Amino acid sequence: MKRFVFISSVKVNGESTQTGQAFTEADAPNPQDAYGQSKHEAEQGLRQIAADTGMEVVIIRPPLVCLRVCCRCRCAGVGLASGGNFAGQGRCSAAICGLAMTA
Repeated sequence: MKRFVFISSVKVNGESTQTGQAFTEADAPNPQDAYGQSKHEAEQGLRQIAADTGMEVVIIRPPLVCLRVCCRCRCAGVGLASGGNFAGQGRCSAAICGLAMTA
């Protein structure tokens, strides 16, 4: 295997940033819970394997995402875990109903 792609989590960076700022690649890891810590430990282990073997390791830290399902039409709306919904602020994304979505 020449390359390993690991899907980690932004939770490795911590729980929050300064208002108006995003986490960057240069930020020091600051996991605050067991999930973030386990992802951080996995990243460290993969970096060591990469150093020992020469295998390329790519680490991706996506933001938290949740899935909401509409009560009536069962369509799925994907939104950021902070509560937003790309399609309509917690409303069904299907034009047929517009109901509030459940977690």
